[in-house]
Amino acid sequence: MYNICIAGAAGMGIETIAAILERRFKRNGYYVFAVRDVMSRVRGGANFILLRIDTKPVHSHSYSVDVLAALNLEGLNLHKDTVNSDGYILCDTPFGRGNDKIINVEAGRRARELKAPYVSGSIFAGAILKLFGDSLAQLEEDLKAVLGNHDIEKNI
Repeated sequence: MYNICIAGAAGMGIETIAAILERRFKRNGYYVFAVRDVMSRVRGGANFILLRIDTKPVHSHSYSVDVLAALNLEGLNLHKDTVNSDGYILCDTPFGRGNDKIINVEAGRRARELKAPYVSGSIFAGAILKLFGDSLAQLEEDLKAVLGNHDIEKNI
């Protein structure tokens, strides 16, 4: 059983990341239980989604996290203490330093290079799937299913 927390501000794409991961894990034969803590519909409010994944049916969530995807500093600060001792924290380079659990994703830099700030979610989804050993080659189909044709090439 694995627990993933995706944390960030409203409007940063945590719903998109969760949708991509839910689809990918289900297609790989896993059961997925999701809890959405969406406090604000206004851009900038702190939100998070917990995903619990297992090969058997899952009936509840856990605040003990194996992977934290912190899309901003607030998400990191609010949830870093929930990460298991053998867990990982994925975050963007500017605020992810000084902790041996941290894997710097550099999503912001890559999004700026592409001139598409909204692709950060796809980058984080790919990084999480890579941690789980999933094939990124199959991710293209999931991106198209979740995002439609909205700048799909940049997201890929």
